[in-house]
Amino acid sequence: MLPDDPDLSAIDNRIFDVFKFRKEQKKIIREVTDIYGAVVESKIKYDYSGRILTDLKQILKIKKEAFGVGQYAFEDVLKAEADVTELEREIVKIKKELIDQYHRLSAYTGGSYDENVIIDHLLFTGEIAPVDEKEALAASPEYKMRLKEMEAIRSKTIAARNNLLPDISVYGRYDLFNSSPDSIRDSLNDTRPSSYSAGVLISLPLFDGGARYWEWRKNIYEIQKQEENIRATMEESNKNIRTIRDGYNNLARTYQHYKKLNDQYSKMISISKKAQALGERSRLDMLELEKDMLAVERDMKITEQTLAVYEKQMALELDYNKFLREYDGNWTCSY
Repeated sequence: MLPDDPDLSAIDNRIFDVFKFRKEQKKIIREVTDIYGAVVESKIKYDYSGRILTDLKQILKIKKEAFGVGQYAFEDVLKAEADVTELEREIVKIKKELIDQYHRLSAYTGGSYDENVIIDHLLFTGEIAPVDEKEALAASPEYKMRLKEMEAIRSKTIAARNNLLPDISVYGRYDLFNSSPDSIRDSLNDTRPSSYSAGVLISLPLFDGGARYWEWRKNIYEIQKQEENIRATMEESNKNIRTIRDGYNNLARTYQHYKKLNDQYSKMISISKKAQALGERSRLDMLELEKDMLAVERDMKITEQTLAVYEKQMALELDYNKFLREYDGNWTCSY
């Protein structure tokens, strides 16, 4: 592997530092986006689970009352109690996960969060832009940083190759003559050339143990390593884009399924309310239907936020500079 900070004497160090900074910034943005998406999803689970638990407790209460008058078996009451207990245990688990995610988010933002904090949902647009993998790669800070590293190594290789050549210099000179016993001024004023000589100086070490040659060969190997690093960066970038795109497309189909199912439950609720007003539906039936609808709506909302995270990830991969202009105050961050 290449060193973290290669010799950048032949390139603009500041440009390299900018690309390195942007690479780390992009990595942090990606991590924070993932954490925030997980926070939103857990918050949705927590809120909907609380609403479902309220319905389950109402169902348990009604079944206990019905059991008292012989309308329900004791087994039905036990099942209702088990459903309440299981969901309460699940809520405790979700709350713990949510607190852990708040701690992870605090490590990046420096803020303090609790279970009552209001979390804004990510904006879901329902589509991702067409992907030009080559253009996205060329604009990515990771790729630009690798290119700058390659530029530095090539410069070192050229310098090492030039060191294999002998040092040659051309000279020409006048031999000056004069002296005066009176003063230095008179001596300088009467100075005259007595002869002229020219020549070529060649300096070549007789033996250096092959140090110059192996320095040149080492840099050639470094170029080959860097070429592999660039190819790996290209493959990693293309893999990220394809993974996001494929995950988005597959999850979008699931989202459409949840959306249709949620619409159907909304219609069923509307019909059941009218039937309940006419005495054809019981309060227990309405609670069961509402509980199922909340579960479907919860899954739909979670899927929607997962898709929104995919959209943010794709926007970051496709155009890093545009993403920063929208979310970083048009480059208010300076370095």
